Amino acid sequence: TTIPASDRKELVAFQQKSYELARNIWGAQRLTQELQSKLETIKQTLNNTPAASFLLIKKADAVSVKLNEILFAFNGKPGKASAEEIPPQEVPLNWRLEKMIYAQTNSTSNVTKNQKVAYEVLHESLQPILQQLKQIDEVEVKAIEIEMEKLGAPWTPGRIPEVK
Repeated sequence: TTIPASDRKELVAFQQKSYELARNIWGAQRLTQELQSKLETIKQTLNNTPAASFLLIKKADAVSVKLNEILFAFNGKPGKASAEEIPPQEVPLNWRLEKMIYAQTNSTSNVTKNQKVAYEVLHESLQPILQQLKQIDEVEVKAIEIEMEKLGAPWTPGRIPEVK
């Protein structure tokens, strides 16, 4: 141990709660990606369903836009060649998380103020994203799927067919 932590229990507790937060962030990002993929299938199916209204297609597009905004919060704007060409923007959650986790990997020193701030920012930022994902998954996508079933649209992933 080069620089030992003055309070080893505090370090270990912070690392444990940081990794739990990371698990939640990565899970939320994966759910967002899965929902986005599902929405792409729904939009394609709606475009191939003659009875689908333009309003229903617009609803699906609006949900897709929300999911893209959530993914932007996780990843930010990708650089074409390198990160230096990206204009100033909000720090993406994954970038902040990677820096916080990297600083703790194999560390035996005290938790820094920057790590604590990063944790708080990540924790606070994740809560509204999770609420929004729950709303999208349980309400908005479900409403679109109910309408699709009424229209007799072809099956899409996650939708249970109704036998009449």
